[in-house]
Amino acid sequence: MKLLNNFFKENKSDIAIKKVQKLSKRLMNGLSTENDLAEWESNLELIDMFKEQFNELFLKYLLKHYPNDKRLKEKYHNSDNIDGAGDAMYREFLLQTLGDALYMLKYKRKDFLFLEEWKHNKLITKIEKYIYFENKNRDMLFIKENDKSNSFLERVLEDVLKDVYAYYAYMPCKTLEHKEWLVRANHICSFKYLEYDGESIFRKRYKLGLKHGILLGDVGSGKTKAVQKEIELILEDTNDDIVVIDNDGLYEEFCHKNNGKYINTTKDNTFFDKDVAVINNRLIVLDIHSLNNDIKFQYASKALKYAYQRMNKQSEASKNTWLYIDEVNELIFDDYFLYMLIRCGRKNGVITIVTNRVPDIIENNNSSRLISGSSYIRLFRQSPRYRERLAKLVSIEPDMLEFDNVETSWAVIESETIKIKEKIV
Repeated sequence: MKLLNNFFKENKSDIAIKKVQKLSKRLMNGLSTENDLAEWESNLELIDMFKEQFNELFLKYLLKHYPNDKRLKEKYHNSDNIDGAGDAMYREFLLQTLGDALYMLKYKRKDFLFLEEWKHNKLITKIEKYIYFENKNRDMLFIKENDKSNSFLERVLEDVLKDVYAYYAYMPCKTLEHKEWLVRANHICSFKYLEYDGESIFRKRYKLGLKHGILLGDVGSGKTKAVQKEIELILEDTNDDIVVIDNDGLYEEFCHKNNGKYINTTKDNTFFDKDVAVINNRLIVLDIHSLNNDIKFQYASKALKYAYQRMNKQSEASKNTWLYIDEVNELIFDDYFLYMLIRCGRKNGVITIVTNRVPDIIENNNSSRLISGSSYIRLFRQSPRYRERLAKLVSIEPDMLEFDNVETSWAVIESETIKIKEKIV
């Protein structure tokens, strides 16, 4: 009976190994999904041999799809280390994808007979400027410029990969190895931004120094809650200041809770005559929502002027000032308001505008340029009538704007599109 039990145990282990190998291949080709988790967990429990190697691959899977998993926190201890591990994983896959291209070009010339000799050599030279093999062992891959920063190497390797992919994609004859390489190269960006929650996406924005942002979505889609979460992270993680121009009346309680200075411009219309240095609070909310339209533009422009002056003061101390304009709406169409907004953008400030007026934004040339010029865009639930036009404006697929609840939104960061999954409550 003992021998029979051992037989079945080994058989289960062999089957589990094959399943995990399949999952690993999906991961490395950029095709893994969140739904693979249960299969990973159930099969890893049955594996005896190579368990350590498979566990390392499982951690990579978690980095890609579940960065807040407690198992990652046990290994890396904090979110910064997890973020760093995710970045390192992206560089690893980027480097290996280029290494595989180099290996095929150098040691499988017969697969590239269609490619003219000068083009073939040009591709090899382009890759070998940065990486090389010590011998024919494709695992012995080295980086030539170890003195360069990780961000620099990422950029140049990405550019090289694009050039190589352009040649590979149009090859008339493709081997199985070549086809698999194209799949990996085509999905490499799925490893670049691994975060799937608003907090991590914002940390990525902060790390990359993306100054111009915009949040778009219908009423009740979660924009204000997302902004308030970002503000809490700024207060927690930095010494920066925050100025909020509130055109919706939703920040008074939030401001007091976070030790901010709340100014109701209807009751304190002399505030803007005061010296900006008088207020020591890091968070300042300027509420203009109850002003009538005749004077709203005037006070909105004064609020922007105040933010501009605050940015000047804080830049002298090498501090950023974050400016959020919630429900900017019709203000965005005022020429002087836009002029002041541009001035703020030239200072040491980080500007984010928030609006539900998506059709107006799309149809106005000045405001649509603000969207196309933004390096950080958050897209929340949108009306079906405007999805296609908005998707075209931000260069994403229209089906990415089909939201069925407030748990999903999208971010566009430097032309990369990232799905965000979180419950906004």
